[in-house]
Amino acid sequence: MTSHRDYQAGEIISISLPFIHVVTDNLKGKICDYCFVECKNNELGKCSRCKKMFYCGKECQQKDWIRHKFECKFFRKKYEPLTHAYLQIEWIDEFFRLVLRLYLYITENPESIYEQYKLLNDENSSICLNDIRNWNCPVIYPKRIRDVEKFSNLLKIFQIEHNIDILYKCFAIGAENFFKIYDYRMKEIGSGLYLAESKFQHCCQPNTKLLYNGIQLVMRSIKSIRNGEQIFINNIRYCDINGQIFWSPTDKHYYFTYKCELCMNLERFNQIDSEQSFKNLRLEIVKKFMSRNFNESYRLLKKFVKKLDKICYECNLDLILQKIFQLQLYVMIHQDDDDNVKELSLAELAKRLGIKFPNVYDKIFENVYFNQGETPMIFILKALANIEFNV
Repeated sequence: MTSHRDYQAGEIISISLPFIHVVTDNLKGKICDYCFVECKNNELGKCSRCKKMFYCGKECQQKDWIRHKFECKFFRKKYEPLTHAYLQIEWIDEFFRLVLRLYLYITENPESIYEQYKLLNDENSSICLNDIRNWNCPVIYPKRIRDVEKFSNLLKIFQIEHNIDILYKCFAIGAENFFKIYDYRMKEIGSGLYLAESKFQHCCQPNTKLLYNGIQLVMRSIKSIRNGEQIFINNIRYCDINGQIFWSPTDKHYYFTYKCELCMNLERFNQIDSEQSFKNLRLEIVKKFMSRNFNESYRLLKKFVKKLDKICYECNLDLILQKIFQLQLYVMIHQDDDDNVKELSLAELAKRLGIKFPNVYDKIFENVYFNQGETPMIFILKALANIEFNV
């Protein structure tokens, strides 16, 4: 998608709620199925009809009912998790629930495929489900056809009438357009379809960063973007040194291939001593840290951050978090011989060590202290993603 206005580094491009979303398998019953807030098991209420959906309160249950009411009838028909046992394919239950929810919602509400979604402060960015390529012209893959047929057979078992063509379109949307949703600890908590953001192309060195506050997606620019310039995201699981994408955002079945021109630029990888050496260095840092060899871990991390500096924009979140980790390690190493080090703010400590953070986030860094209960990384992620927005 092309930008229709100028953006400064760090500026918010979009704040969105998902068109469709579901909780990941291992957190079902542990977090709210609507807002993704973590609750104790006894604090979550169940849907009184199907007993398969969990909510933190009546408000979330009412907001989710507009979509859940159609699948609720299905869940009552002896549906159990791990439906791939019926299908005899590698699906996880999460992907099945996503496609089922999308299919039931749009078939019961055909006008919903024309509902318009847009980026924040960009009137020319409106998009609806009908505009997405995989809805109008889904790519045909033999494996996908076979899996959709198995999906169709499962619906027949539960006596759900369905249109196989629309089901295939929903499957295609799910395979290539759903986003993985993460919490502040960068732990995967679910998946969702964000229509406005689904038009962005992948790039392994994007000019934006996706952040999540529950189910709310916040996209920030990590460099200046001019009017007419392409907006890129990195929402792909893995991309090799030749630019061949193996995983799509949620699909684990290799339905499609796509070439990232930047990933195919071998000179970029030569500048950082190859992608594999980059991964090896990160792994070595973790090993040293886990063995409590903090001094060696700190030395390697400084080297790692210098490499990141060569390929990342100033506001790139990965670079920021690695710099914060470097400061945390410094505090851990020196807290016994320097009583004041724990009292320093992130900005003060960075100045002492000559570590530069982007000026656009100055107010955030000045308010982060190492002696608080919450870690600086969590604090930063919350500050960047916790935008006031009506969920």
